[in-house]
Amino acid sequence: GAIHSYQSSAQIKDSDFFANHSFSAGGAVSSEESSLTITASTFKNNSASESGGAIIVRDGGTPLIEKSRFENNSAKNGGAITNMTEEILTVKNSFFYNNHATGVSLPDGIGGAVLNYASSILLINSVFKGNSAVTGGAITNLLSTVSIINCSLSENTGSGITNAESHPVITNSIIWDNTGGNLVNIPAGTFGFGESVPEIDHSNIEGCGGSSDWVENCGTDNGFNIDADPLFSGSSPDPMNLTSGSPCINAGDATKVPEGVVKDIAGNDRIQGISVDMGAYEFE
Repeated sequence: GAIHSYQSSAQIKDSDFFANHSFSAGGAVSSEESSLTITASTFKNNSASESGGAIIVRDGGTPLIEKSRFENNSAKNGGAITNMTEEILTVKNSFFYNNHATGVSLPDGIGGAVLNYASSILLINSVFKGNSAVTGGAITNLLSTVSIINCSLSENTGSGITNAESHPVITNSIIWDNTGGNLVNIPAGTFGFGESVPEIDHSNIEGCGGSSDWVENCGTDNGFNIDADPLFSGSSPDPMNLTSGSPCINAGDATKVPEGVVKDIAGNDRIQGISVDMGAYEFE
């Protein structure tokens, strides 16, 4: 809708994309075979008729999106971002608020904020709140390799994360109070997809029982998981900040924080106590 990056290393920084539209995919930005870098930018009210209301990434390259905000973007699938690159798309320290997949029935209406299709993605220190879809209100993973580290997902509609023939690794994250389920693994055979078995450790996922009483349908328990109210602050501008007494404080695995990630989503030191906290925010 605004920019098409083809076989390039374009850099976008400190920019605002507002109310752009694509009649196919990539309401604001389309990246194809590119190592696109987007930093400290805002995408609001962008839309696409098919996929990637704000951004679509496809066909190679190693794109990076960091310190950016996606709000009220929409598309039939992938309300904010559709990722279709086999190389790794890295998204870190970014906010996804009130994005929507507008399709009304499956197989459309998937990935309210992010849709990963036959792709790879690394999500770090990011927040997903108020996004909606038929399924995968925050994130839908189809045939994809997914790593989710220190992310917070809450109050999304149509599930927090939905997986189809994908095996996401979820670490140090909070998935709580999402309508339609917090972690949904589509049964093998549905729409021809195979089984999904997430691997989860040091995370707080509502409905999965924690490591002491693990629910098998959630995936593989790799230890130190909990199922307890995270005690979010609930107030602006950071409603998923932790409050005193949260069971998520010092409950993560500091060895799983990627090298070079030294700040949380609010710019505070990523580790302040005896270990890293679960979720996108470090309690001060």
